[in-house]
Amino acid sequence: MRITERRLRRIIREALNEDLTGFMEKTKDISYKGFVQDPTFDLGWNKKNKAAARSVKQIWAAEADHEFMSNVIKIHWLKRAGLQEKLQRFLNMPRKNEISTMGYVPETETFMANWGPIGVVVQGRTTLAANRMSTLLSGYGERLSPEISNKYASSGVPRRATFFAGTADRYETSLAGEYILDRESFDPAQQGGNEFIVGNWTPIGVALAKPVRDIMRSQATGDMYTGVKESELAGYIAAAESTGLPWTSEEDEFHVRLWKDKVGSPQPTNESAGGIPWRDQAFSDARGTWRVGRLHSHAQKNHKLQDIPISDLEGNNLDSDEQVTSDSSYDDFVARALRADLSKPIIVVSYPDGLWCADGTHRLWKARHLLRRGLREDPTIRGWILDWEEILDVPYDAPMPESLSSPY
Repeated sequence: MRITERRLRRIIREALNEDLTGFMEKTKDISYKGFVQDPTFDLGWNKKNKAAARSVKQIWAAEADHEFMSNVIKIHWLKRAGLQEKLQRFLNMPRKNEISTMGYVPETETFMANWGPIGVVVQGRTTLAANRMSTLLSGYGERLSPEISNKYASSGVPRRATFFAGTADRYETSLAGEYILDRESFDPAQQGGNEFIVGNWTPIGVALAKPVRDIMRSQATGDMYTGVKESELAGYIAAAESTGLPWTSEEDEFHVRLWKDKVGSPQPTNESAGGIPWRDQAFSDARGTWRVGRLHSHAQKNHKLQDIPISDLEGNNLDSDEQVTSDSSYDDFVARALRADLSKPIIVVSYPDGLWCADGTHRLWKARHLLRRGLREDPTIRGWILDWEEILDVPYDAPMPESLSSPY
């Protein structure tokens, strides 16, 4: 009988009892109460709880599925007050210090976060995890005294659950069943409120939380959105760019690939290019140059959105020099394309020789990229199609020099 690698791992896990049941059984007689101001258990009477807290962590490490933990997307969210300063202070922390993060399974489409507008995406070893932050109450590591911090200068400051009640405790309600040991014990409904403690970590990117993402979309579509003040948005983006890390929105389907592969450096959002607001970007042929914002307003007023087959667009619009891996601008193109917002419609102009993108080449590239890799089922992309003669009714300027050789 042939045994697959997946089946073999399952057999080994069952034999070792690596699951939530095993964790609950082995911690049933452990109970203690600490306090969040002392996450290292080094102050006063709380010292007596250190051995018990350490045991919980050791048992968790023995029972947990670390392969699953390594694949979880872990984000350390930061509150908005003094955001840029907090980001830099966090990034300057010793990487051995354990930190609190929120965990999301890789297939997550929308990251919810109730802790702050910006988060740092990290890789590292998970040393403890639970579906609710209130289960671990791992404390405030940044408030440690210099004396305690110096004590752990070489090994790194640890974090532990400051409260625990085993299932045998007759006086306290046990929360052992809230711990995350594997995929089965991970509750997707608690994403945005869980806690993963991570040590020996490395920052690999920056995530913008949903309210920030919504205001970026509202700027692109002209819809009203009141979740985030527009005056705050520039500050969030500036803070993200100040880190020097790849950054993107939390709804970008390619956030995992972008962060893990560290493609490029922070680029303008898909609402701007090279610092030019998207409405002022230009499309040109031999007759004239049109501002994208004017074409957008015209299309929105006079046309209905269509589902345009990607195959009808790729011949004229994709595989140009900047999309070839050997070209020097390839990384910049891909980094921006991976951040493109596919919910924003593209603008296409129909010429006698086919369809040409007036706005949305990066979105088109991304849609085809996802489609080719089986990460997207829809073979179309949403957009407006304008006739090449019709756009002469839209105000335009003189053609760009490089467009004068165009047949149209």
